[in-house]
Amino acid sequence: MAPFTDLERLAAGIYAPLLSFGFLVVNFILHYVLYRLYRGGVFPGCLGCVFTRHRDDPYLLSIFKLPLSELQSFERVIHQYQRTSLAFLCTSYLSVVQTVLQFFSCTSYGDQSYLTNYPAVSCKTDDSYNRIKPLFITLLVVVIALPVVLAVILYRLNETSRLKGSTQVRVVFGCMTEGYTRKLYFWVCDVM
Repeated sequence: MAPFTDLERLAAGIYAPLLSFGFLVVNFILHYVLYRLYRGGVFPGCLGCVFTRHRDDPYLLSIFKLPLSELQSFERVIHQYQRTSLAFLCTSYLSVVQTVLQFFSCTSYGDQSYLTNYPAVSCKTDDSYNRIKPLFITLLVVVIALPVVLAVILYRLNETSRLKGSTQVRVVFGCMTEGYTRKLYFWVCDVM
């Protein structure tokens, strides 16, 4: 297996957060399928009861317990996954911004231009660089627009008193606002 090229190492700043988010999506899908199977009566309220021979063993049940019977609605779980997605977004945002900005940071040497942090990649003549340039232009727009969109959403929720008043909104946006007073709800967008 050959080592990574400079462009592949640069792109890893985007792939790593996407991989984590992908695992979250797979986990959500599995959680939803198990919930639907439980509601359909396919298996009892704990996952361990299906996979173990000793269905009465409290130790095995405590390891494999998935309390589906406690869920009246899957909506609560959806809100928790939305909160986790926002937390992933906030924690991976700086890594993605750094990667996008490094992609556009070129230094000129004579009549050529090279990536500042990865000088083996030519900004003008490298075919791989030029092929993925539209992706990075799109990502640049996204990383600029994202804090603005989140600030507008938080502003509207705060103005209608739902940001701190609604339990559902607190569950979803709490990871961004719980540590701040009502007047400083937007601070996470400033940090971004």
